Amino acid sequence: SLDLEEVLTKALDQVLAITEAETASISLRDEHSGAISKRIIRPSNSSTLVHVCQNLEECLCSKVAFTGEPLMVGPDSLDKERNGAVCLQNGLRSLVILPLRSKRQVQGVLYLASRASNLFSTAEEQRLLASITHQIGIAVENARLYARETQRLVELEKLEKLKQPLLLTVSHELKTPLTAIKAGTEMLQ
Repeated sequence: SLDLEEVLTKALDQVLAITEAETASISLRDEHSGAISKRIIRPSNSSTLVHVCQNLEECLCSKVAFTGEPLMVGPDSLDKERNGAVCLQNGLRSLVILPLRSKRQVQGVLYLASRASNLFSTAEEQRLLASITHQIGIAVENARLYARETQRLVELEKLEKLKQPLLLTVSHELKTPLTAIKAGTEMLQ
């Protein structure tokens, strides 16, 4: 499917299935303002993420979305991060926020949090996450392009419906004077 909501939901469910994260979210940058806007959270009843990122403009996800730099935080440095206290209160010991890139543009971020220490700390895990986030970024871009083109198609269909009566009217109006002119020239001959 190229429905953005469905793409995000499926991607997040798959990420949770292959990782040991307890909480995950995908937040997208608004195409016009660049601000973090849309958010899918798993599990959907997760209060941890809501507490961590109540103000989207000031959260760590926004920082990653604007800098494009991943943020990987383990238990030793979690309390030093801005929202680390909330993570620690909820038993989370590892936090990973990665940019979703497509054609050098950051489409949004993937947030993963776990109770396990130093989750995603090996090079292999980080390569896997980089690959996953790149694929999600491409999927987001494709879904957005599809939605944009679908909207353009709807607009073109509306214009086509307006064009038909206009052409009939113009054609009729042009034929009427031409008929009179043609009759007049025939009489002159």
